[in-house]
Amino acid sequence: MKQVFTTGTHPQGIHSSPWFEIQGKLIYTTGSHPDGIHGAPWYEIRDGWIYTTGAHPQGVHGAPWFEIRGSRIYTTGSHPDGVHGAPWFEIREG
Repeated sequence: MKQVFTTGTHPQGIHSSPWFEIQGKLIYTTGSHPDGIHGAPWYEIRDGWIYTTGAHPQGVHGAPWFEIRGSRIYTTGSHPDGVHGAPWFEIREG
């Protein structure tokens, strides 16, 4: 299973525990996420782009919020906080 950790450039800084888990093409929150565990996935991966799902607190958006580049996750222009040049998350094998 792949786990998603914040990086030093994330607005809330580095955390030693993963905030998300990737299961197939779906991304779920973990107990370490500030909002806790949710039974339904918050995000869906499509061709290297990450989209919100109906379970996300802000609902479904037609444009991707994140882009996966290698093992790093970057915000896109569609993200509410806009584009950042540095990655907000890192994907690691769990």
